[in-house]
Amino acid sequence: MAELDMTAQKWNEEGDKKFNNGNWSEALSHYTKAIELATDNTEKGLYYDNRAAAYFEQGNYDEAIENCNSVLKIFPNVPVTLFRRFLALTELERFEEAFEKDEDEKIISSHSNDTSGSNDSPHLHIAEQFREISDKYIKEKVSQIMDLAFNVSADQEKRENAVTLLRLTRWRTDTYEIFIKKVGIRMMK
Repeated sequence: MAELDMTAQKWNEEGDKKFNNGNWSEALSHYTKAIELATDNTEKGLYYDNRAAAYFEQGNYDEAIENCNSVLKIFPNVPVTLFRRFLALTELERFEEAFEKDEDEKIISSHSNDTSGSNDSPHLHIAEQFREISDKYIKEKVSQIMDLAFNVSADQEKRENAVTLLRLTRWRTDTYEIFIKKVGIRMMK
């Protein structure tokens, strides 16, 4: 089929083929053409989501976030998109945005939009995966940040930034408990 005769859907399908073969650049090009030719928001939302995935795979996290945001303007609670944006934000170390309290609650609760009535919902699995990854990630990062915050020989600005990040995580009960235990241990030494 000649390129001039291709519809948005065909460009998207070709993009999917390139994506599945790991050819992110060509997939991006095809998804962009699909977005340009899309005639309604439903189509555009799908194509933006596919392009966000390709940008993410390339490691272009800023563009992935921008495309996720475009999807979420059309479809506010897509768990996969929310999760991809979360991962991209953490890759860029934009922790304040990634760990906003309402963001993880939105991801966890978004599975309730599934009308299948099944406990095997893909949305539920995504929500569970998000919770597992975010909990593990938070615990690891908080431990690293605490080490920096209480290292008296570290750069003062870095220590202050670490304390600020600790404040951002304190709403998480499990993280806060770890923090209290570590602070107590360090203060006793």
